[in-house]
Amino acid sequence: MMKNSKRVFLLLLVLLFFVVQPGICQRFQVSHPDELKKALSQLSAGDQLELFPGVYGGISLKNLHGSRQAPIVIEGIDPNLPPVLKGRGEGLKLTSCSYIKI
Repeated sequence: MMKNSKRVFLLLLVLLFFVVQPGICQRFQVSHPDELKKALSQLSAGDQLELFPGVYGGISLKNLHGSRQAPIVIEGIDPNLPPVLKGRGEGLKLTSCSYIKI
């Protein structure tokens, strides 16, 4: 009886480890508009997108979701020289997105 209890306990621990373990977060550093487009298509919860100083086209994000514990962060690398987002009337547009920090 004790051996079965230990096995069940160990099995539950292993399952809990895989269920609770957060995904691997990525850090993207972008210095060119083409890199920005590629990085935006790969973002997921917990990721960080860092923009080098420069002028970028507008960003439009749709159905992109971080989480309370793992928001998506989009920021400039240098706070003294922030990136500029220039679009046709909108530099940044978020549609049906959640837990994104700009």
